[in-house]
Amino acid sequence: MPLLLQILLTTFTRLLKPKHEYFLREVKPHVNEAWIDLDKTKIGYEISFNKYFYQHKPLRSIEEVSAEILALEEESEGLIMDILNF
Repeated sequence: MPLLLQILLTTFTRLLKPKHEYFLREVKPHVNEAWIDLDKTKIGYEISFNKYFYQHKPLRSIEEVSAEILALEEESEGLIMDILNF
């Protein structure tokens, strides 16, 4: 089953349960002094797409980045000379 579908199904089942039950099971054991104002509580869920779908790409080597910077610098120098007619 795709990860997004698993997340949505899990979320949907959580939303069907009473708010206070969820609070007592998921929050209270970790934060003893926590409290909930049921009048201000909204039903909903936010999915952190970066957390679940971001795939890290390793950084390029310093030599590769330096070579690219030098090449761009040379290229732009030529363009500036052409613009200024030197």
